Amino acid sequence: MQVPDFPANEAERLMVLQQTGLLDTASEPRFDRLTALVQQCLQTEIVLISLVDENRQWFKSRQGLEACETGRDISFCGHAILDDGIFQIPDASLDPRFANNPLVTDAPNIRFYAGAPLKVQGSAIGTLCVIDSQPRALNKREQQILRQFADAIQQEIADRLQEQAHQQLAERELRYRSVLEGTRIGTWEWNVQTGATIFNERWAEIVGYTLEELAPISIETWASLAHPDDLKESGTLLERHFQGELAFYDVKCRMKHKAGHWVWVHDRGRVVSWTEDGKPLMMYGTHADITAQKQAEQQLQEQKWLFEQILEQTMAGYWDWYIQENTEYLSPSFKQMFGYHDDEMENSPKAWQKIIFPDDLSKVLVSFEQHIASRGEVPFDNVVRYHHKNGTVVWVRCVGKVIEWSADNQPIRMVGSHMDLTLEMEVRQALQQSRDQFQTLVANIPGITYRCLADEHWTMVYMSGSIDPLSGYPASDFIQNKVRSYASVIHPEDGPRLEDEIAKAVAEKKSWLLQYRVLHKDGSVRYVEERGTGEYNQDGSLRYLDGFILDVTNEKTLKRQLLKLAEQLPGVVYQFQQWPDGRSSFPYASANLKKIYGVNPEDAKVDASQVFQCILAEDLPAVADSIERSSVELSLWQHEYRVVNRQGDVLWLSGRAMPEAMPDGSVLWHGYIYDMTETKQHYLALEQANEQLHLAQQRLELSSQQALIGYWQASLKTGELWWSPMIYDVFGFNAEVTEPSVALFKSTVHPDDLHLVEASETKAKQTGLHDVVHRIIRPCGEIRWVHELAQMLPESDNPELMMIGSVQDVTERMRLQQMKDEFISTVSHELRTPLTSINGALKLLQATQSSLLTGKGQKLLDVATSNNARLQQLINDLLDIEKLIAGKMNFELRHQPLLPLLEQALADHATYIARSSLTLSMHISEAAKAMTIYVDEHRLQQILANLLSNAIKFSPEQGQVQLQARVADDFVEIAVQDQGPGIPEGFKDKLFQRFSQADASSAKEKGGTGLGLALCKELVEGMQGSIGFESKAGSGARFYVRFPRQA
Repeated sequence: MQVPDFPANEAERLMVLQQTGLLDTASEPRFDRLTALVQQCLQTEIVLISLVDENRQWFKSRQGLEACETGRDISFCGHAILDDGIFQIPDASLDPRFANNPLVTDAPNIRFYAGAPLKVQGSAIGTLCVIDSQPRALNKREQQILRQFADAIQQEIADRLQEQAHQQLAERELRYRSVLEGTRIGTWEWNVQTGATIFNERWAEIVGYTLEELAPISIETWASLAHPDDLKESGTLLERHFQGELAFYDVKCRMKHKAGHWVWVHDRGRVVSWTEDGKPLMMYGTHADITAQKQAEQQLQEQKWLFEQILEQTMAGYWDWYIQENTEYLSPSFKQMFGYHDDEMENSPKAWQKIIFPDDLSKVLVSFEQHIASRGEVPFDNVVRYHHKNGTVVWVRCVGKVIEWSADNQPIRMVGSHMDLTLEMEVRQALQQSRDQFQTLVANIPGITYRCLADEHWTMVYMSGSIDPLSGYPASDFIQNKVRSYASVIHPEDGPRLEDEIAKAVAEKKSWLLQYRVLHKDGSVRYVEERGTGEYNQDGSLRYLDGFILDVTNEKTLKRQLLKLAEQLPGVVYQFQQWPDGRSSFPYASANLKKIYGVNPEDAKVDASQVFQCILAEDLPAVADSIERSSVELSLWQHEYRVVNRQGDVLWLSGRAMPEAMPDGSVLWHGYIYDMTETKQHYLALEQANEQLHLAQQRLELSSQQALIGYWQASLKTGELWWSPMIYDVFGFNAEVTEPSVALFKSTVHPDDLHLVEASETKAKQTGLHDVVHRIIRPCGEIRWVHELAQMLPESDNPELMMIGSVQDVTERMRLQQMKDEFISTVSHELRTPLTSINGALKLLQATQSSLLTGKGQKLLDVATSNNARLQQLINDLLDIEKLIAGKMNFELRHQPLLPLLEQALADHATYIARSSLTLSMHISEAAKAMTIYVDEHRLQQILANLLSNAIKFSPEQGQVQLQARVADDFVEIAVQDQGPGIPEGFKDKLFQRFSQADASSAKEKGGTGLGLALCKELVEGMQGSIGFESKAGSGARFYVRFPRQA
């Protein structure tokens, strides 16, 4: 069996079904006649008008079936309401959706089913269905008949709803008419300024007089009859009304009757007109005799007390409870109260506890405990709710008392009664609802509600009575335009605008909010605000105009007061309005508009262009754009701009305004503009200083871009990191989506160069200087060379541990370096063979022809031989460096004693030292003498030869050169100390670069190519060592090499 699905609009459908009021109502001939006709026409056993409720289908009319409802889950109609067409099942026993449905397998043994949906307000609330126990199918004509009958039932439902609406309306109208006709109320008019007063005859009758007897009548007539004790409260309420704190004067007081007794009256009124200086003028009100009401209230209190005394002894249903035994007798009337026979409810506390509301049960138990604890002093008296057998709610007053106690003050027996208050509670609720409706209708509403037809005269269908104080004419004059139309009391200057705006709002099906003036009967002008909207038919045509009109004259008065305050401000308080067609104006601007702009506020009220003409030409486009943006976004308008005043001076103005969308499509700004010229001059001076600072920054950025140098700053304390824009460019990152981080930087380092970066970082921890050249891989895969340089100040001078540095793209420099290296390498290789031949030729000349040469010729031959040797050494050094850089240099590393290597180096330079006045010595620690190091002997001697020859070359006459060695914790150090001029400070960072010399003239004086130290650095690092120096200008230099200490 298939349970029917819920329609997509199930919640809306159920609401419409409930609103029809058809569920659980008696059968009606109008529907029964139609189902009987369907049964005759289509010859089916069963015909139903089925209404599909939330969990059931209930039959409003049925032919051939006794049951009045079935579950929705087994219903056929639950399927039929899912589609607009007729839902037909020729044989349910063969349909898998219904074959095992209990309505098919059991009575009524459905085989054939056809259902036409019944729709109300577009929702299918049920079906008209025909059922038979024999398989069959409706032909096209029969389906049309079924649909036509369904349409007739839909019309009957619509007629039924219309009848109910008419009946309710008639009942309300009769009730309200009776109330108004039965109310005899006095009226009064009072000129507050003169004291002149007019009472009607009913006013005098209430206090037992005629108007003639009370003449001459004035406000003193009322004061002389009022109870002295009530005058103070009456005066206070009157004054509060005059001050605007109370919308109405409303007081209940006593007045002296002619017969000598006091009568209670209810006076209610309001001021309807004011003097030009804002004082109350005319006041109108009502004077109702409420003596009977007051007496009824007193009698009601007395009757209530008496009723409560009688009710306490009345036993509508009683009970007798033996508490210790927990047995209880419940009278038959007690059980009948809840729909049970005497034998259907057992006599026990559990019986009534099952049907009482849980919330009320807890309240009853608390009341019982309080009654016991006070030994009966606290009464047991509760109003509670019970569930009736039929599902309704029964309100009951439960009263009881313990009448028997044990010796130890334990309750033994308690008796009580239940009185049915259900009718009383329903009456109370109905009375309250009726009272609310009455008060809503008869209360003086400060505003006016109306409904008018959408004809050419806007004929009023309804207008509330508050139109009288606003216009001076009763509402009856306007209903159906009986005496006059509402348009006739609208100020002539405002009428055309109102018609246009309302017509536009109706065309766009929007509401409107308008302010205009109304002409009072006495000639005064009242200001009103109207809110309205159209009510449309289903076809979209206009049916009615509904609205609310509020008297805002007092608000206008307050507005005038605010305008006076605005005049005291130094700037301009204003309203600026702009319409979609381009028109603009200043509906309001304080007097300072003329002082600042030179434009009269009255002229700007008509056209705002004069104000905009004062704005400096170069500032006007920006002002216009800012206003347009604020209009579109309805956002705060705030702008600074310049104007030229009448004296020709340029003023700086600052404006700020909040926009408000108006119903007519315009935008109204409420704002303030003030002269900020002096303040702006200070700001401009500050901006000029900032611009100079910005220019300096731009120059720095330009230099950075030209040199491809980016800067960064990092706090080792907080972890914050900042990159300059050039760093993003160097690394190929998008600055908008990239967050700088150390991890991001390291991810770009070429894997083969990572050890160089880490080694430099380790060194920087000791020296404070990070200086390394390495490769990076950009996100696009491109490989570039960068030079990192960073320094951190000592912590004493840098508490935030700030570290600053630079990154320079040196790819081009490295490319040129590579080209230079390749060129040098090529030239070196090309020159090596010719130089070898030249060297052989020179040696052959020296060996064979030396005796034939003159002294000058011999000297030239010696010079040629020496220069050739130097050139060969230069080429050998260049080729060695090339091999080292290319990683093609083979090192024959092995463990060997240190001391013999040093001694050999000294021996190799003994001859050179012998030809000079220098002293060459060796200073080696005892630990170093016994040390073994892991090096290539030939390359180490090459290194020491370079260092010793440099020291000898730059040492002064009679100077000393020392070869030193010592052992530290993790390395062995070999050093050469000289007494030469030292290394200039500006040259220290270039010392190990190729072809670098502190003074080019020294190359001529001392000899050398600038390759020796560069070669030493490459050789030392190739043997896993390091090279460095210590030097002070004028105090010599100490060069050292360090190799890892071997275990």
